[in-house]
Amino acid sequence: MANWLTNTIGGAAGDFESWWNGGTAAQATGDTLDAKLTAMNNADYAPGGRIYNQIAAASGQSAADQAWASVQADLGAGATGNVSEQIVQAGQAGAAAGLNNLAAGVQSATSGIFDSLFKIIPWQAWLIAGLALFVWLGGLVWLKGSLSK
Repeated sequence: MANWLTNTIGGAAGDFESWWNGGTAAQATGDTLDAKLTAMNNADYAPGGRIYNQIAAASGQSAADQAWASVQADLGAGATGNVSEQIVQAGQAGAAAGLNNLAAGVQSATSGIFDSLFKIIPWQAWLIAGLALFVWLGGLVWLKGSLSK
């Protein structure tokens, strides 16, 4: 239950947040900045680039190649990605956390009430109340009829 509910609520909240705060514009800005960063890193860290040549001169070509590979990995890990999908996923995670907190709060409140209620009233009173309810609901008539057969 919680999965489809939180996905629906979180998805709707994420879509609304993306629409309200301009998720499309944020996506375009992120993609533009990613392209600029890639171009700058290619100019500096790619073989033949300024920093690549400095690393190669100071530490050797394998160190420069490792630096270039590291820059490429960092670019992939730090890319903007799909902004709208990230917002929807964050909304779904928030809805799931909220539902879990709500369920835990309700459980805590109800268990506290029932624990207190059963601790305050002795078991003998519960037994008498149960017997009185049985009689009030017609249990004696039923019992008399089933014993006479």
